[in-house]
Amino acid sequence: MITEKYFIYDFAWMCFQPLKDGMRFRDGFVFRFKLNALPKNGDVLFEVPGTLKLSCRDIPNDAAEGGWERAENFRSLPEADGHCRVMEIEIFVEQPDHPNWQSMKIGFPLSLLGEDWKERSIAMAYTKMRLQIFIDGELVNENMPVGWLKDPTGAPIGPDKAFLSGFEVATDIEHLQRVERKRTYEGSVQHYLPRGFNTWAGDVVTFFHDGVFHLIYFLDRHHHGNRWGGGAHYFHQLTSTDLVDWTDHGPMFELDEPWQSVGTGTMFHHKGKYYFTHGWHTTRVVPWERTASVFMDRYFKAHGKMRPFASDELYGMTLSGSTYAVSYDGIHFTKVPKVFNTAENPSIYTNPDDSLTMYCGSGTWKAKDIDSDWTHVDPKFPMAGAQQPMRNTNECPSFFNWNGFRYLLMGVTGFWTAKGDGPFVDSAAEGHDIYDGLAVPMVAPFTGNRMIIGGWLSGIGWGSCIAVRELIQYPDGRLGMKWPEEMAPKTGKTLHEAADTVVTVGRPVGYGFEAGQSVYVEMKLHAQAEGRMAVRLADAENPSRSCEFQLDFGKQRMQISPCGADDGFHPEIQTIREGLKTMPQDHLGWGVKASHGIHAGSQNFCLENVDVLNGTFTLKIIIRYSPKMRCTVFDAEVAGQRTLISNRVRLMANALQLATDSQSIAFDKIEIKELLY
Repeated sequence: MITEKYFIYDFAWMCFQPLKDGMRFRDGFVFRFKLNALPKNGDVLFEVPGTLKLSCRDIPNDAAEGGWERAENFRSLPEADGHCRVMEIEIFVEQPDHPNWQSMKIGFPLSLLGEDWKERSIAMAYTKMRLQIFIDGELVNENMPVGWLKDPTGAPIGPDKAFLSGFEVATDIEHLQRVERKRTYEGSVQHYLPRGFNTWAGDVVTFFHDGVFHLIYFLDRHHHGNRWGGGAHYFHQLTSTDLVDWTDHGPMFELDEPWQSVGTGTMFHHKGKYYFTHGWHTTRVVPWERTASVFMDRYFKAHGKMRPFASDELYGMTLSGSTYAVSYDGIHFTKVPKVFNTAENPSIYTNPDDSLTMYCGSGTWKAKDIDSDWTHVDPKFPMAGAQQPMRNTNECPSFFNWNGFRYLLMGVTGFWTAKGDGPFVDSAAEGHDIYDGLAVPMVAPFTGNRMIIGGWLSGIGWGSCIAVRELIQYPDGRLGMKWPEEMAPKTGKTLHEAADTVVTVGRPVGYGFEAGQSVYVEMKLHAQAEGRMAVRLADAENPSRSCEFQLDFGKQRMQISPCGADDGFHPEIQTIREGLKTMPQDHLGWGVKASHGIHAGSQNFCLENVDVLNGTFTLKIIIRYSPKMRCTVFDAEVAGQRTLISNRVRLMANALQLATDSQSIAFDKIEIKELLY
């Protein structure tokens, strides 16, 4: 069960009036209206020349596969003829630091209005901090400008009364109010997408305290495209006490300054308070020489440590680097106007002696509490960059301590293990990590000495859906993963069922279902230490998008890829470790994806040391088609100990096929069921 909290905006307290000559929009505005008729491609509905424009255009068929249209995700809501008419507002701004940031545009597909489109109230607002679109008071699109509106170059044109009825304007933005609402529906956090037609989940933070599991994620629009590519994300928080029923509480705190661009951090509980530490990526908007990082760098060079700087100590410089928000209940947080380190992705964890340790791109830091001096205790670990064996970036360090072993994930490909107080060993460089296709995952404990890991799925740009796993620990400290039992797929009717399925070499067995239908597959396999098997998903409309999941029993590997040529097996894909040997030295983290199938890209990749492929075991597969993503999520659990997840972009499968190249592999049983959630 999912409960989502959201806001309905109330314009009743604002002073609306018909459009008049001489109205000033520079300090903010809201205009609202209904539709008399559906506008057509190229119609300009209202314009203040040089300042703003409201218009409509038609996006035919697959024209929206790239650029801003792709980021807006208009094509997820096409009309019956496959086209997509969109209404857009564009504003024109000035910004001295970024002269190329001259216009900002957002819109919505008219199909979102539904059949009763004449009754829907549409509002568009500019508040200096935000450019927003509302339908019946609910926010449906948003971007975050910088600078100020340009002055008009002519008198207003329109509004076009042939299309817009009851057009009114208000400029008293301070009277815009909102009230909280909520909705509840059957669902799971497994493959969770936030509410909205173009909203996504980005970087995930996990935390557990006092019986409550917290899963915090970046609420993303436009795949990191807000504020001209700067992201301008903010955090939403999901909580649960049992991993079954979840509440999405909405924003943890508001962004209220145009320079605020948030970096990932961690949540922790310390001395009676909840803290959420995160970064300010301020240099995406403000030049470095006007940020707090200048002060902190000077202080560190002079004193060999860093200390917090409050905003009133900075002589007008803008906050940047590591900051935090504080809470007494773990839900409602208040930003603190100070920074304490130059790190833009700080991860802080509590120690048994009640001190704090922070991991970031410049190493390891310690402090008595968050407002104390921070000492640089280890500048050599963790590190990032081209000289690191796995070329990890400095993003999203995740530390956890479990049954006498310490672990640290970092920067897309980094994973280290330490036994007791011993040194960290680069487990990823040895081929033993826990990356299965999720982007920058993070780990937190849960009731019963369990460890839960969450991340997001790449493939369609920055941000998409959330995925969750549970870790398995082996005696030597190595880790595996499975789906949490609480998030087991909920299924409906059985589509296919067969016992002792005979799959012979060169003669695959196929099972059909409706195109785009979400299904759950479970089968029992028996294999000796040789041969390969494949599960292929076929897309009849676009065969090139078909994919193949492959298990190699002899080499103990599994991979996801396009289907092989002529119904043969796709060639073996290199693992990330193997590929690094031939990659350009400057390819780091996400950059590795550009030249090689890295697991964090959630596309085509291979995992090694899958040493659970023997005897009889169960293979479980979720094939979930998402109309919003227009992709199929392929999520596999092998023998209850290893997982692999991939985002098959634009795949709409209509059949599943089993294949093998060895008679030593037996398919004892297969079930295919309708997937509910």
